[in-house]
Amino acid sequence: MKLSKRVKILLIVGVSLLGLYQIGRYALNRFIYKHLPEIIAEKNDTPYDLAYEDISYYPALRRLTVSGITVTPKDTTTHPSLTYISARLDKIVIQGVAIKELLQNKNLRANKIKLSHPSIVMIKGDSVVQKQAKINVKNDIDIESIIVEHAYVLIKDRKSNTRLNEVYNFNATIRGVHFGEEVVEKAIPFSYDSYVMTTDSIYSKLNEWHKFTIGKIIIEPTALEMHQLSVKPFSETIESKELAKNLLSVDIPQLKLTGTDWGYKNEQDFYLDIASIKTDSTAITIKNNKLKQDIKVAEKQPAKKTKKQKKQEVAVVYDTLPALVPFALKIGDIKINKLSLDALDTWNTSKTNIILTDINNKVGEQLKVAKIAIDSPVITYTPNDVKSKPKTTAKLLSDYITLDSLVLRKAAFQIHDRKTNSNSLKVNNINAVIADIRIDKNTGGNKIPFTYGKTTLSSGAITYDTKKYYDISVDSLSIDNKELKLANFNMKPKYSRKKTVSMFRYADDIFTLHAKEIALKNYNYDFDTKGTLLFKTEQININQLDANIFRDKAPTFNMSIKPMFSKKLRDLKFGLKVNNVAIRNSKLVYEETDPKAVAPGKIMFHNFNATIKNIYSGYGVTKVPTTTIAVNARFMNAAPLRVDWSFNVLNRRDNFNIQGKITNFPANSMRPFLQPYVKANTEGSISLVTFNFTGNNTSATGTYGMQYEDLKVTIYKKDGQQKKKFLSAVGNMFIRKNTKDEVKTVNIKKVDRVQEKSFFNYLWLCIMQGLKQTVL
Repeated sequence: MKLSKRVKILLIVGVSLLGLYQIGRYALNRFIYKHLPEIIAEKNDTPYDLAYEDISYYPALRRLTVSGITVTPKDTTTHPSLTYISARLDKIVIQGVAIKELLQNKNLRANKIKLSHPSIVMIKGDSVVQKQAKINVKNDIDIESIIVEHAYVLIKDRKSNTRLNEVYNFNATIRGVHFGEEVVEKAIPFSYDSYVMTTDSIYSKLNEWHKFTIGKIIIEPTALEMHQLSVKPFSETIESKELAKNLLSVDIPQLKLTGTDWGYKNEQDFYLDIASIKTDSTAITIKNNKLKQDIKVAEKQPAKKTKKQKKQEVAVVYDTLPALVPFALKIGDIKINKLSLDALDTWNTSKTNIILTDINNKVGEQLKVAKIAIDSPVITYTPNDVKSKPKTTAKLLSDYITLDSLVLRKAAFQIHDRKTNSNSLKVNNINAVIADIRIDKNTGGNKIPFTYGKTTLSSGAITYDTKKYYDISVDSLSIDNKELKLANFNMKPKYSRKKTVSMFRYADDIFTLHAKEIALKNYNYDFDTKGTLLFKTEQININQLDANIFRDKAPTFNMSIKPMFSKKLRDLKFGLKVNNVAIRNSKLVYEETDPKAVAPGKIMFHNFNATIKNIYSGYGVTKVPTTTIAVNARFMNAAPLRVDWSFNVLNRRDNFNIQGKITNFPANSMRPFLQPYVKANTEGSISLVTFNFTGNNTSATGTYGMQYEDLKVTIYKKDGQQKKKFLSAVGNMFIRKNTKDEVKTVNIKKVDRVQEKSFFNYLWLCIMQGLKQTVL
């Protein structure tokens, strides 16, 4: 087949052009290959050598390819204290490059730059990295897109040869890059239209004990998404002396930041804005690495401090911390879902959702949070019974932090006993709002390191196991600012009376208490400079108290000194001030028995109403008003009783006055106490009983008066049922049967207090002395 002349010409032209293209491409590549190293050597005033294995340019495609690029430190970086970098890049491809513009004017124009498999290793020395001078880009660089594929970065410590930071499989696409001008707000020497960056994982050594890792990361201009965030200790060996006392573990499967923006105001003040931060779940564990050692040390410490130890106590030295957030920060909200926390095997919470709203930090002025809402936490406190050493230093915040409201919803709290593996305290369905929380340098040294405003709190059932003798429960608790209410308060023995008494070393009272409502009005608490509690309240109301006090005298009598009530209050180790206590519509029953009794004897006070004023402790005061107690009741549910009792807490002789009156009392109303316990009974009509006793811690005197008629005594046999007629008759021979329609009043002989017995035994001795002088 013969080719036409025209076809032959076209073929010759085509082959010639192809040949010219190949010759030109070869010449250009030879020129680049020969002169580019010279340009690099001439312009490279950095401490690094730049080399490559191959370079080629395709004019038709306007594509420049450089392969086998290496960056190695020059000799100047071999000093052992210097930090240096070495790097290798498999290939860099510049697509659509204007080679003439690049070579003649040093301006780079390209459609795409692609870097494949860059690997960068930084060896970190001891030298301090000097602040770099501001980059001044004189030549234009316009690139439609920059692509980085499969990058790897490693930072190692030069001295120890340990890994500090590592980034695996970093990929990035940056579009619309222009190096001709600096983006002042971002403090970077180029502008861009958009970017997407990803990495498979990041490793960082936080300190000598902890490492930080992140799995997949996706970064966009206004969003950041991270997976598998983790903080872990390098080692969890408890016996290691080199480990920190507390080891931290954090696991966050996913963290999302949206609406992100950052930059610099006035080219120096950094700011960060985030619309929202969200985690799907968070697990935090703080492990006490030296807990066993602490317990051993604590067991060797004396239970109480000696006088010498108290004198040797060192005052606390306060140190001010730098600002928590040293830059301008705005966050719309932070949502932490399904938080679980285990702090030192002591504080534990699970199933907790937390939302922080409107966070705004103004550097040097205020860190403000509008609201923190905590939903559905189940909080467990497990005491370790480890005695901590007194602090000699404390940290104070330099920040002024405000929180408009802290909201707690549907919370549960419990105290767990490590030895019995049971909960000693449980509080259900806690809901609370605390307003106007403030933290500053003045509050940081206080026992409660913040101030707060109006508080409301409510809860469901509360149960408390006192571990030994009693269970305490409350149906509900409510707090509205300065008012507190407890509904259906109960304190019941854990065991039967017989078993409880068998557990006593010495004879003691067993209490069974129920109150429909206990309320505190206008209460407040604080701490003094020594950290001691100061509590005061204007009013305590106790409504429908049903109190039963039972004593079995079978166990050994406790011969220790029993202080008077004034001394008990005086010796309290905290500040107490209660203006008024009102007990209303109540009942008090005292039962006493011994091995000889048929059944417990009962003393009963029905329709019991009491008003107590000025209950003070002696802590930190030199003068207090007199404490007064006024009681109205129906004695033995048969006759009205009025008692007035007064003392002053600061009187060291424990001076007191107590006076009372009973009217129209049927004598046989004492049967519930006398017949089963004393095996006796009285009959007759007692129109009036009065007493007025004044005394102190050692002795008392006063007056006692009675008006009665037809008074008679019956004495029973051991069974408490059959009468001892002869003894009864003899006893009645010594009793005055009546007072002849007048009140017989006597000045009682001095009564000496039995120091090993209570005040009420003291009062009973005074009454018995009055009875002897009146009736016999």
